[in-house]
Amino acid sequence: MVRSECRGLVEKIKDFTVVVDYDNTLTTSHDNIAVCAPDVVQNAQRLAVNTFNADVTYGACCTDPKLLAMGFCPNGKCRVKPEHWAHRRNHDIVLKGKKVGTWDEYGVKTRVMERMKLSPSKTMFLDDLESNVGPAHEAGYNVGKVDGRSGVNGRVRFMSP
Repeated sequence: MVRSECRGLVEKIKDFTVVVDYDNTLTTSHDNIAVCAPDVVQNAQRLAVNTFNADVTYGACCTDPKLLAMGFCPNGKCRVKPEHWAHRRNHDIVLKGKKVGTWDEYGVKTRVMERMKLSPSKTMFLDDLESNVGPAHEAGYNVGKVDGRSGVNGRVRFMSP
C-alpha cells in the first residue's frame, strides 16, 4: 500500500524507468530512508541507480539492509539490472567497470544515463542537486528535484522535457 503523502509522486513515476541517486535522494542527509523511497522503488516500472558510494553496488542490492527495506530485492532478485547501476569511485563515475567521466564534469549524470541506454522520454531522473537535474532536463529527460535534507518525498518539483 502506498503512503498517502506519496500517492501523487507514485502516480507521476509509475510509467517510467526511474533513475535515482542513493545519497540524499533515496536516503536523507541524516542517512535515513526517505519517506517515499520504498514507494518509489516498489512502484517504478524499472529502476536505474547512480550512487556516491562504491560499496552500494549491484552486488549489495540484496545484502544492504536499507536497500532491502526499500524493496530493491523482492523474492531474492535485484530489481536493478547490472547495466543500470553506476557508482562513484574517488572522483570517477564507474558503470559496468568502465570510467564514464569525473564527478565534477558538467552533465556527467546525463552521460551515465545515455550509457545505460535510457530513453529520455521514458525516463524520470530524481536527484537532490540542481547541477545534476538541470543538464538532465536540458537533455530531454523528465526530472524531479528532490529536497536533499529529507530525500524523496511527496514534495518533489517535476519538470517535463
